[in-house]
Amino acid sequence: MPSTFFGLQIAANALAAQQAAVDVTGHNIANASNASYTREVPNFVAATPYTFPSAGHYLTLGEGVNIGSVTRARDAFVDAQYRNQNSLLSYWTQQQDGLNKIQGIVNEPSDSSLASTLNTFWSDWSTLANNAQNSAARTTVQQQSVTLAEMFNQMSTQISTLQTSYESAVSTGVSQVNSIAEQISQLNIQINKAEAGGSNPNDLLDRRDALVDQLSQYYQVSVVQTKQGAVSNYEVKIGGQDLVNGANYNTLAFNPAANVDVSWSGGKPVLAQDVTWATVTTPSGPAQPSVNAAVGSGDGSGGDTGSIKGNLDNLTKLAGLQKKYDDMAQGIADAVNQVQNQGIDMYGQAGGSGQSFFTYNISASSQYASQGAAASLQVNGSILHDPNKIAAADPAGGEITAGTASLQVGTTTYSVNVTAGETLASVLNALQKQIPGAFKYTISGNQVKIDNTTNTTTPPSPQSISFSTTDTSNLWQIAGLEPAPPAPPAPSVAPGGFATGTITVPSSDIQSNGANAQSIADLQNGWSPLQFAGTPSQPVLPAGAGNLSNPVFTAVSVSDYYGALISGIGVDGQQANNMQANQQTLVDSLSNQRQSVSGVSLDQEMTNMITYQKSYTAAARVVTMMDDMLNTLVTGMGITR
Repeated sequence: MPSTFFGLQIAANALAAQQAAVDVTGHNIANASNASYTREVPNFVAATPYTFPSAGHYLTLGEGVNIGSVTRARDAFVDAQYRNQNSLLSYWTQQQDGLNKIQGIVNEPSDSSLASTLNTFWSDWSTLANNAQNSAARTTVQQQSVTLAEMFNQMSTQISTLQTSYESAVSTGVSQVNSIAEQISQLNIQINKAEAGGSNPNDLLDRRDALVDQLSQYYQVSVVQTKQGAVSNYEVKIGGQDLVNGANYNTLAFNPAANVDVSWSGGKPVLAQDVTWATVTTPSGPAQPSVNAAVGSGDGSGGDTGSIKGNLDNLTKLAGLQKKYDDMAQGIADAVNQVQNQGIDMYGQAGGSGQSFFTYNISASSQYASQGAAASLQVNGSILHDPNKIAAADPAGGEITAGTASLQVGTTTYSVNVTAGETLASVLNALQKQIPGAFKYTISGNQVKIDNTTNTTTPPSPQSISFSTTDTSNLWQIAGLEPAPPAPPAPSVAPGGFATGTITVPSSDIQSNGANAQSIADLQNGWSPLQFAGTPSQPVLPAGAGNLSNPVFTAVSVSDYYGALISGIGVDGQQANNMQANQQTLVDSLSNQRQSVSGVSLDQEMTNMITYQKSYTAAARVVTMMDDMLNTLVTGMGITR
């Protein structure tokens, strides 16, 4: 038979259970504003029943209710989805940030952009070509060239500054990951001790989950939890490899200096180094990383998402952008220098006489690219001091108008048809083909040198050369010669040699043409003014020039190269904006879904509180009723009235 006080025990169990449930509800309400808190649920279980013999059989009576456990309302599947998508959101947020800042540096289109500066640069050369002796036009070219060089310098500096910023962000992220890994390992120790003692360390579990959520911002992480007796082993993995394993954890490292060197694969820049595993202290096994190995497997399981990877990709983009600006600055400088070397200045000196238009300040070379042309580009100090040293004139005399050009050799007159735009050199080449072996020529500075060639085995009989007055083109005027000039003095002839005559073109005549300046202006639309040689064909650059395989020269023009660069930045920026917006929507949706399971609803908690309160009141009434019954038993039995 059950005890006389059996009913009181049932009521007492009920009172205790409902009181505990009210306490859990109060704890939930108190943490309603705690973002990392998981709603707790009191789990009621029937108390162990009491079995006793009665009337020849066993009778079982329930002993009420107990609180079996207080668990967290958590959905592990939703947690994993949220963390994966949060990692992608962090990646695209950093990509969006980096590309927005790159677009701010590029600043296209605008009146103060590189494209605008380049357009003005080419236009000023064209203006100089129309008035090569004008001091103002020369000064304008000089100053606009300084502006262009300074524009490249400034953009290179801005890229370097942004690189330093993202290096710092990666270093900070790596330090945070190491700190979080250590904290999780310490929490694992505390949680295991609590579980071994039979308790539910829910608040410690919340702190650990909050740290894993925070960790998912830096890398895509996965959690593996296995039971080992009364306790569980908790692992956090990046790229399938352990960051935390129970009480042990590994650390990461990032060396910014290792990211200086940039290689190219598939037309894209690749940094020489990544974030690596620094120390490995977890137990050995297939999931353990190797020291100095890159973090993440690159298969989408950790290493290629998160803010750290986003910032590493920003560094890669910036290194590639720096390289493209270096190539562009060097390409422009090399092209202008080659054409400058082909011309002559106001002093009748060849442009290549130590007067390359652009040079490099090696003390300002960039730390991110081997050339550093953008950071160090400058106008030659000689030209800065004296713009008359700009070689605007074509030593071949400039462009010739359409007509017929004639040359008289002995008593024979040879003529060629001249197409508008040809040069003195091209016309003389055509005449040479008509008079094989009769003469050869060289153009140097302000001199056209004509050599009569004769039979080299017998004493020569040089023929006189004169310029016919039947020209309808301006060939000889461009050359600085008057129609029907006086016959040149009889040349001296050495046996077996050549008869040579030198015709000096007045310096003022050659200096007044701006054909070489126009050739530089024409570089805006293509590389036709340049000389190319070799296999594969490469530009013939001045002595000491840079990269012969500069990709700028494989483009149609510098404008085409820069247009492709800007277009690529714009497309990447639009993609980053779209992906970030899509990921934000997805993460918000998963966050709401997770909150519907784990979050505290005050309305629901108030409903629960009323339920537990009513249950508590009912249990108290049972106690009162049992008290009345016992009072009757104790004070009323055996009393005779």
